Amino acid sequence: PVCLPTRADANKTFVGASTTITGWGVNNFYRANYPELYFAKDVEVVKCGHGENVLCTDANPGKAVCFGDSGGPLNYEMEDGKYMQIGVNQFVTNGKCAGGHNGYARITSHLGFIQEITGIVIE
Repeated sequence: PVCLPTRADANKTFVGASTTITGWGVNNFYRANYPELYFAKDVEVVKCGHGENVLCTDANPGKAVCFGDSGGPLNYEMEDGKYMQIGVNQFVTNGKCAGGHNGYARITSHLGFIQEITGIVIE
């Protein structure tokens, strides 16, 4: 299970945080490794120019998302060992899947929507 961020987490930039990404292991547009699910740990959140509603990670080889990974999670391991999902993969900035940035919709920007739709009270 994964935790949702709290309203207090909305003030965090997460820049420099070590995260885990999950995807299907696609490394180019024509080759997929389905149905194996892959993950990469120690993926650093970096500063980027895509606005405050987007979190970015460097798209380093072996630690990047690619085609088919959209909608996948960006998870942050908290001090208690639990994981909090802080992003949802939206885009890659390089058509070769390595280099550039990976962009994630920032979960804390959508807490009101999540609460409204699910009825889960987010404090």
